[in-house]
Amino acid sequence: MLLPAALAHKPELLILDETTSGLDPAVREEILDIFLEFIQDKNHAVMFSSHSTGDIDKIADYITFIHKGDSIFSKSRNVLIDDML
Repeated sequence: MLLPAALAHKPELLILDETTSGLDPAVREEILDIFLEFIQDKNHAVMFSSHSTGDIDKIADYITFIHKGDSIFSKSRNVLIDDML
């Protein structure tokens, strides 16, 4: 996995594509915990694509839905949840 190498450079922003896809549940949780720890520094951010709503629910502050290259919506996670209730 390239994540340790990416973190070794002390980036402010990680841009990732389907980072947890294909991982077993225990490793998936470890990776998400690494992201959560990383973003505790207010100067750090993670932008990732995922088809896993569980991953999104666990760590996303903002959600942007893109379909065929067009942004359908972009909302904070809390606003999106409130809109669905």
